[in-house]
Amino acid sequence: MLDDRPRERLFRCGPRQLSELELVALVLRNGRGGQSALDLARDLVGRHRDIRALAATSAAELADLSGMGPAKAAAVAAAFELGRRSVEVDEAVPLRRAEDVVAVARREMRGVSRDELLVFVTDVASRVRWTVSVGVGAVRRLAAPVGRAIDAVVGHDGAGLAVARLSSAGVAAVEPADEELVRRLRAAAFYAGVHFHDYVVVTAADWCGVRVPVPYEPEPARAFPAIEARAGPA
Repeated sequence: MLDDRPRERLFRCGPRQLSELELVALVLRNGRGGQSALDLARDLVGRHRDIRALAATSAAELADLSGMGPAKAAAVAAAFELGRRSVEVDEAVPLRRAEDVVAVARREMRGVSRDELLVFVTDVASRVRWTVSVGVGAVRRLAAPVGRAIDAVVGHDGAGLAVARLSSAGVAAVEPADEELVRRLRAAAFYAGVHFHDYVVVTAADWCGVRVPVPYEPEPARAFPAIEARAGPA
């Protein structure tokens, strides 16, 4: 019956009364040849064991599945991301130490091993409010990550930032490019009037903080020309 379809049940009973399969079906909107959206949702969740595993699947992987494609895959990924962000805003805790940054970074990884540089924009209470990716790939090859990092803070009216380099390596290790990037981030944060919290390197099972041996003092005459350069030595 039409009244038993997920959309009608949602309006009649509210979203909390719908099953996970029905909610996924509503995001998908339609199924594939000979199958309803609910059938496709059942197959999709079945392939990934549960909703948590499905939420950790990239849009590219979802798009390759039969009956999905880019539009459905993007819709599913976006729905999970919105849900994650709404929870993070409610559960945001202050960044007091490097371990706090690592905890946020691991939540972002969600079991997916990749090389990516993330900026966590904080408010005046040092709580993470936004997460922005400023580059994917090896840190030494990233172009202008500092400019993007400061733009992320300013664009969100943030008061500070922390940075995490997600690494697909088995062991977290500090590279020379990490140390140089910390120097430039400190200088840029100083001139932008925002607080720089921490920089950490995080893998699936390991992490380490990046500490520049000698405290870095910004040099007004030449700090910014270097910011838009490569993250590490050529």
